[in-house]
Amino acid sequence: MKRLLIPLCFLLFVAATCERSVDLGIEEPDPRLVVISNFTSNMEMQVEVTRSRYIEDATPKTYILDATVEIFQGEDFIEQFELVSGPAVPSPFYTSTDFVPEVNVLYNIKVDAPGFDPVMAQSKIPAPIEIGALQVKDLEQKPGTNEGEISYSYTVLLTFFDPAEEKNYYHLNFYQQIHNIQRLEGVITILSSYLEQIDFSPINDNNSSIAFFNGGILFEDGDLNGNAITNTFVLNKTIQSETEQLGQMFVELRSVSEEYYRYYNSLSRQQNSGGPPFSEEVILYNNIENGLGVFAGYNMDIDSIQVIQ
Repeated sequence: MKRLLIPLCFLLFVAATCERSVDLGIEEPDPRLVVISNFTSNMEMQVEVTRSRYIEDATPKTYILDATVEIFQGEDFIEQFELVSGPAVPSPFYTSTDFVPEVNVLYNIKVDAPGFDPVMAQSKIPAPIEIGALQVKDLEQKPGTNEGEISYSYTVLLTFFDPAEEKNYYHLNFYQQIHNIQRLEGVITILSSYLEQIDFSPINDNNSSIAFFNGGILFEDGDLNGNAITNTFVLNKTIQSETEQLGQMFVELRSVSEEYYRYYNSLSRQQNSGGPPFSEEVILYNNIENGLGVFAGYNMDIDSIQVIQ
């Protein structure tokens, strides 16, 4: 099954500025380690380690390249991660070489670096939840705003079965496939294809569902615990009719740990409201003891359907 990973990077802290400095007698907090790691089964863990900073700091993110990153199962040491960096790597990270995490196993991570307090966290990968049914209906098309455009509107119905007698958390992502095409004497040739993630507006956010700031929707089972859950989404996409064509709709259903859900729920609410993440005034959830960030497991199932039959 083709896996889709969505890499995530975050800025930390906020500080107020003014033209005239005023000494309020308040000491700035010491910088702390920021650890970001979302891990799943059958894949090596990757861990980003940076230094905390204020949101108004215009300098690039500071990656910690001399950290010791270790993974444990309970008190049992498993492996020390290796640093991956260099011109071919967009951002440095630490990764496992022989270790691959398993489902429903609680892992502990410890990160230590010179000049910082050591940090630790724990999480596990929940069991996968399979997509039960996927359907596209009510497909409509009309001319777009600009010449040569076609605007499509369609409804996606997704059904899955929520496990009973336990709290479950989810992250649902949609990816629309777009074909770049060539029309020649009535024959259409696909030149290349790409996936475009679909964003959702936070206008419909509520206590159990929120638009994820980097795409998709976060939600919990709530009153539907142990039942079949059907979600209905009306999606829209505009393309250039001469050079583009709609392909398949890919749906990724992530069953996520509570740490994953709470961290990205609070971060999404902060981002969607325009406030600064990790400010001194607003408390964001994080599960990194003595530090900031998130160490969280997730699992996923992926399905796809052709939009235009």
